Amino acid sequence: SLLMNAYNVREELISGLPGWAGSMHFDINAKISDPDADALKRLSREQRRAMMAALIIARFHLSTHIVVKTLPVYDLVIAKGGSKLKENAAVASSVSDPGKAPFNLKPGGFMISDSQMTAIAVPISVLAPNLAFQVDRNVIDKTGLTGKYDINLKWTPPELQGKTSSDDNAPNIFTALQEQLGLKLEPSKGPVDTLVVDHVEMPTEN
Repeated sequence: SLLMNAYNVREELISGLPGWAGSMHFDINAKISDPDADALKRLSREQRRAMMAALIIARFHLSTHIVVKTLPVYDLVIAKGGSKLKENAAVASSVSDPGKAPFNLKPGGFMISDSQMTAIAVPISVLAPNLAFQVDRNVIDKTGLTGKYDINLKWTPPELQGKTSSDDNAPNIFTALQEQLGLKLEPSKGPVDTLVVDHVEMPTEN
């Protein structure tokens, strides 16, 4: 779980872990020196992940390398009928329809909660990797879309299909993408980075 968050990689793409890595649970209480609240708020997702990776490397004596494999992927393309994405041209954090932007998201903000994906003014490069975690395959952006878009996508995960009332039962994520965003996932094959763990140790107590 820690590696998934730090390296933005799905569990099935991680290999070389010892048995205890999947059964032992850890508490993390990390602090940074001379914290600047405003600077912390401006950190990108990549910077936050790098901080987590540095902590794991230091405490677990972790070493890894990347192996590229040809695996099943999905190509993200524009569906028949065209894209339904709305480009966000606003400079301020105001949203024309606040009901479509819970969590008080600001431009560049992204949130997934209860099978609902919400974002304000994000590029497709943010949407594609987050879709990958929902469909268990890497998603390659082939839409050609270059703007920043507001996204409001709601679906029902496979394990809940048919188990909720018809009023609440949103379609699966593949259908939802086409109906709500005008995008489509097409099966394909392509190069995928996999994370190989060369060395990891149980952390010692502080």
